[in-house]
Amino acid sequence: MRNSHLPKDTDLLGALPALRRAARNALRLAIQTGTPCYVVRAGKIVNIAEKRAGARQARLPARAIASNVGVPLAVARDIPLAGEN
Repeated sequence: MRNSHLPKDTDLLGALPALRRAARNALRLAIQTGTPCYVVRAGKIVNIAEKRAGARQARLPARAIASNVGVPLAVARDIPLAGEN
């Protein structure tokens, strides 16, 4: 017996779980960095990160964010800005 709601194309079988993982990771990153994450609900654009960030006011340090995202953190110290001596 075949489920009628599953796609017939085998390439599409993993698409929905992959999209859900991507959405979850985007929301997690938006909350960690304090940036918006917009979705459409009932025909309106809503920032879902804003609602969930209220419970988590403390921002993660840059090192933790870089670690969670999997991007190396580059820190520049003691480098004079343009115009400084």
